[in-house]
Amino acid sequence: MDLFTLSLCTVLLSAMMAITLSALFLTNTADKAMRDWSLAGVCFLACSLLILVASVRTVPWLLTPVLSNTLYIAAHGLVLSGITSQTRSVNSHLSIGVFSAFVLLMHFNDAISSNVEFRMLAIYPVMLTLNLLSVFHLWRFRHSAHGKSYWAVMTIILLFIVHTAGSAVAILLFPDHLEFLGNDIIQTTNSLVVLLYISGLTLGLIFVHAWKREVTLKTVSRTDALTGWFNRHALNESASREFTRCQRNQLSFAFVTFDIDFFKNVNDQYGHTTGDRAIRHIANVAREATREYDYHFRLGGEEFVIMLAGLKVSDVKAIAERVRFAIQSTPLCMGIESLTLSVSVGMATMEQGDLGWHVVLERADDALYAAKKGGRNNTRFLTANALSLVKG
Repeated sequence: MDLFTLSLCTVLLSAMMAITLSALFLTNTADKAMRDWSLAGVCFLACSLLILVASVRTVPWLLTPVLSNTLYIAAHGLVLSGITSQTRSVNSHLSIGVFSAFVLLMHFNDAISSNVEFRMLAIYPVMLTLNLLSVFHLWRFRHSAHGKSYWAVMTIILLFIVHTAGSAVAILLFPDHLEFLGNDIIQTTNSLVVLLYISGLTLGLIFVHAWKREVTLKTVSRTDALTGWFNRHALNESASREFTRCQRNQLSFAFVTFDIDFFKNVNDQYGHTTGDRAIRHIANVAREATREYDYHFRLGGEEFVIMLAGLKVSDVKAIAERVRFAIQSTPLCMGIESLTLSVSVGMATMEQGDLGWHVVLERADDALYAAKKGGRNNTRFLTANALSLVKG
């Protein structure tokens, strides 16, 4: 395949990359990662267009290789910038500008501008640095929620790094062999690698975007919008898994349920907006009073559930009382006025003979009902035997 055909294919694939990633960015303009990746596609397209034009007609030296190499480095830098935005790591826009400016100024050296091998040796370290940083960030966050989608991008960048490093070593150690091959073969090989790199990178970035959308939709479907706690759908999934795990490993399993005392009066007296504020306030105070890795659920209205694992009964009681006391002692501020809220709390732990987590939750709900009958703003703990006696 001749160099012109490869250049034309690179232009077409770069255009596809720029159009596809830009279209994905337009579906969510707040996605900074997709913005940077779409700009990277534009830079790849502009670079490949310059190379294609230079292959068929004479172009001023200022455009190629100076501008084409600068755009090429900027494209790699924007890929890195998108990755750091995706992983919520450090912002790399400054480093992209520095690297691109370095490449631009570097070409004003006559020795570099007039020799293909010199240009390669000049820009290869820059490309290696940018791509190694990209792999570093992807590897660092491989266990995050989106980590599984990073492997495709990481693989294609690693393959490109191997080629770049191998080419640099060949230029340094075997210049005679390269001179024998000729510039056309070197440029053809590099064009093929760039072609494969752009194709693989486009597919990998689309996969990352799709995976992120999937994780976001799954999180939204399992999360209560008002409080940020898990919802009833998430309770069904998490409780089944945790109950089975605790049974298998002989660990304790418990529910703490609570709801806001006289919440209807709050809505009637202050309005539903204040009622929503009260629910968010209760959720925030209760979360601070529990452990970070406990499960928090809002089942609707003013009803909340906390799922605990691996604790003694005394510890479950202590957490329940801590939640009740923290809510009682932390009023909701409403300008110059404050509203003191309280909750009634019920507790239950897994016992021998419990067939599922629903049994434990039902016992905790019965304990909550007992707390309400007992005057509200208190905690109750019920065992299976005590519940039988109460119902009897």
